[in-house]
Amino acid sequence: MKAIILVVALCSIYGVTALSEADVAELMKYQDACIAESGVDPVLIENAKKGDVAPDENLACFASCMLQKLGMMNDQGVLNLDNIRAKIPDNVDKAKAEEVINKCKDVPGNHHCLKAGNFVQCFMQHKEFAVLQ
Repeated sequence: MKAIILVVALCSIYGVTALSEADVAELMKYQDACIAESGVDPVLIENAKKGDVAPDENLACFASCMLQKLGMMNDQGVLNLDNIRAKIPDNVDKAKAEEVINKCKDVPGNHHCLKAGNFVQCFMQHKEFAVLQ
């Protein structure tokens, strides 16, 4: 079963094995709401899950929406690092995840969408563990 989040981080931090059916249902609800809110092309989300994160404003706003709904970012673009760390699944090496968080936590972005997009891009470039299967 796949969780439909971008990484996001977006997906960013969730591992598929760490999600219950209720979690997946909630994420699907968030995804649908964030697609509608951001206007992102769902193909860009699918590509991003495979590691191809396009420099697209709507995709960045989708990432921001998801991170906000997951409590990982506020509407000003400030990352909630404690919440991100708390969502690291047990099957992910905590030291490796912390290394990626530290590399990506200070990405630039003067708007919440840009900050989220840059965070997801950084995360996807530096992670050495599977997020989605």
